[in-house]
Amino acid sequence: LLERHRQCLSDLVEMLPKLHITPDLRIPREGAEFALIRSRVEEEFSSASISYFDGVRVDLPRSWFIIRQSVSENILSFRFEGESAEELEALLDRVTRLLPECNAALQRRLGQWHSVALGSASSLQPALSSSTL
Repeated sequence: LLERHRQCLSDLVEMLPKLHITPDLRIPREGAEFALIRSRVEEEFSSASISYFDGVRVDLPRSWFIIRQSVSENILSFRFEGESAEELEALLDRVTRLLPECNAALQRRLGQWHSVALGSASSLQPALSSSTL
């Protein structure tokens, strides 16, 4: 690929889109019934593409998210991605409002992620992370 394009790897990487993604946000499932969460997500995002391969994944034109329940622990796992910081923030806001039983725990995890990934920055920056908070 490098030889064909006659560019160095760093130049090719710069051409890739800058995506904004959260790490795996794992929260206790206390009082959060997955069937109810799935039902609300289906209703709220009825015009989006929804798949159920590994939880419930919602694909929107400029963002996506997935919610999975663990088979070995009493937790829910969330991951969000947007093409821009604004898209990611809008998606996070929409989902946390939709799931009040998960809101406090998600906000805590997001706060931890913001402080670790972004330091003192107030807006989201591109952060590709596979770490789990």
